[in-house]
Amino acid sequence: MQPGGQKKRLKGYLITVAKLFAQGIPFAFLAFIAVLVWARIFQSFAGLDAWLYLVGVMVLLAIGWGVLNILLTYALWFPVEHGWKSFVPQGLILFACIFAIDILPLHFLVTPLANLGYVPYVVGFVVINLLYAFADGWIAMKLGPHWKIRGIPTAAEDYVAFTPEPPIPVDNPKALHCPRCGKTNLVVAKDNSAYCLDCDRGIRKERLGGTAG
Repeated sequence: MQPGGQKKRLKGYLITVAKLFAQGIPFAFLAFIAVLVWARIFQSFAGLDAWLYLVGVMVLLAIGWGVLNILLTYALWFPVEHGWKSFVPQGLILFACIFAIDILPLHFLVTPLANLGYVPYVVGFVVINLLYAFADGWIAMKLGPHWKIRGIPTAAEDYVAFTPEPPIPVDNPKALHCPRCGKTNLVVAKDNSAYCLDCDRGIRKERLGGTAG
């Protein structure tokens, strides 16, 4: 491999690591907060009330994480589908994974850290979140492609070097006008049907009239 290629590949890896961290740190932080809320609920309530509040918090957290992962995946990697069919499954899967690797272990670490004093608690909070950020980011990144918009690379890593296809050139020798928007940015076929680049929709030949030849 040429030196330039190695440098470009290294840059791609660094960008990917930075994006994983950026995607994971919000989930790691929220997992830590969830543990504190969990402990607070059981301090303030007892029996069935505590469990009902806890389930409610979990449901809201799962839905919120699904929406958050859509936004982060769109901002960092590639466009993904919106709507409840996207954020609900993502949120539930994210919650199950992060609950197992973040929330449960943190539940047993929060009290010992708090007993050490304010400074160790803050240092521990920062270190733990940094460590969890990459794991959470990797999980969140792997979920995104299952709801990606078609035509975008499947692997998030491939998107680092992804070059979008060039725009479709206008092919409208007779300067025909779109019957919807009135513009001439059309790609006209031989049978005089066309596609409007501004409306992003096709046009039947009957609506244009004449011939394109």
